[in-house]
Amino acid sequence: MTFIKLTKEILTAHVSTDESLWLDNIIFISRDNEKNLQTAFIAMPRYIKKTEIVLNNEIKNRFLDSVNFSPDGWSLDKLARAFIILHFNPASEKQYIKGLEDLFETAEMNELATLNSFIPLLAYPNNWLSYAKEAVRSNIGHVFDAIAFNNPYPSSYFDEAGWNQLVLKTIFCGKSIQNIYGLKERSNKELAYMISGLANERWAAGRVISAEVWELVTPFVDDLLINDIEKLFQSENKRNWKEAKELIKGMTFFDPHIHMVSRTTDDYQAMAEAGVVAIIEPAFWLGQPRTGISTFKDYYNSLVGWERFRSSQFGIKHYCTIGLNSKEANNEQLAEQVMAILPLYIHKEGVVGIGEIGFDDQTKAEEKYFRLQLELAKNAKLPVQIHTPHRDKKRGTQRSMEICNEHGIDSYMVIIDHNNEETTKMVLDGGFWAAFTIYPSTKMGNERMVNVIQQYGSEKIMLNSAADWGISDPLAVPKTAALMKMKGLSDQDIKKVTYQNAIDAFGQSGQIHLQDFQKINKADQSITYNGNSVLRGGQQPQNTRESVFIK
Repeated sequence: MTFIKLTKEILTAHVSTDESLWLDNIIFISRDNEKNLQTAFIAMPRYIKKTEIVLNNEIKNRFLDSVNFSPDGWSLDKLARAFIILHFNPASEKQYIKGLEDLFETAEMNELATLNSFIPLLAYPNNWLSYAKEAVRSNIGHVFDAIAFNNPYPSSYFDEAGWNQLVLKTIFCGKSIQNIYGLKERSNKELAYMISGLANERWAAGRVISAEVWELVTPFVDDLLINDIEKLFQSENKRNWKEAKELIKGMTFFDPHIHMVSRTTDDYQAMAEAGVVAIIEPAFWLGQPRTGISTFKDYYNSLVGWERFRSSQFGIKHYCTIGLNSKEANNEQLAEQVMAILPLYIHKEGVVGIGEIGFDDQTKAEEKYFRLQLELAKNAKLPVQIHTPHRDKKRGTQRSMEICNEHGIDSYMVIIDHNNEETTKMVLDGGFWAAFTIYPSTKMGNERMVNVIQQYGSEKIMLNSAADWGISDPLAVPKTAALMKMKGLSDQDIKKVTYQNAIDAFGQSGQIHLQDFQKINKADQSITYNGNSVLRGGQQPQNTRESVFIK
């Protein structure tokens, strides 16, 4: 009776005096008279207007608590029809079923929509199964919508085949599946294969399929289905990356290792559009040896100046780490000069650590300046960002950790970067932060990265792109997040490895504040830096990077 009271309450608040009197009279004269109720149901639009009902949250919640669905968005005459149906007397099963079956059998489309919307509240629920399945087959849009959306009946009473047809038709018609009750609870492998088949048909025709549907596939991924996921992300069709981005819509990302000095401005725009809100740019080797201290000064100045400004023009907060990279540590004459100026930079605003430092060829000179910079970080109370070597990585990683321990550096202040499957366990067991670079061919691919997270979890692990002047992808972090989402990892784990862990690790510098991301989010591109702007002739940079898988 609660639903009757709620329905009457809404009707009383919305109908006119004449409409209210008509309804009250019909209910009064139709007690135990199905024929009168049937007539009132059919004639309802003649007496009650079709104004759309918009319920506030309090009323919606009362409906949901009472009957597990809400008539929010219904028209007034539709709700009045439901009110009439509530007065059919279920005490006599035969008479009750006959009265409603007559309405189903003779209903026009608006009446069918009402009846199917209201099926969850009808007595003898199994009796209405054939009518509900017929509504799924209907080509009348709002009749299908009435049974498919915001309706708990199908999830409770449809068999697997009927359920799968409902979901698949929703996808086929280009409608969102998000308003289907019981979607995740009723997901099944057969449905996953049906979605796969539809996706392949769409791709063959050069069409797309909504990214949201893959959430129904990922719990059942096998060799066949993973090929479809790869096809979705590998395709050069730009629309497929747009689909994939829907999976991570609303998520924000922090790339804690990217060399934007070697990237173009359109990369910043692409990153911002993909949800990147903050980055860390480590000082690194520029591809050829620097020959004088002035070139280091100019480079460091760009990291705390122009590059920070350029990033801000796209709503991305820019931080950096400052250090002498391992490769150029082998030029000891120049290295000594660099060491002399580092204290002038490491305390600047936005500098969140010493880095990237460590080993390249694992020479004595590299170790010497690695140790000196560890002491610099220790005294400045700054995190350390360590580059592990491309060659003989396991030994170089082990040695880097040993040296940190020898200098009494708290492992929680150390981010060991460029890890792979061979080094993960030792780094985490040592209490260090484990950073992974998603970089084509030379470092980690994002499929391998997902496997690592599935094995080790998300604690003290972070992802980065290390995008630089080589063949690399500044969207590596959001793309890997999309792949993790596809493979069923939780939003909490995704957030940790693509956002929160980087903040926790580098935030120990005292330079990272979450409100900075909100402040900088709205960029003003009319601002210039020393008279220079990121804009040329009013043109906007374009995003052309569309592949998601990074091999």
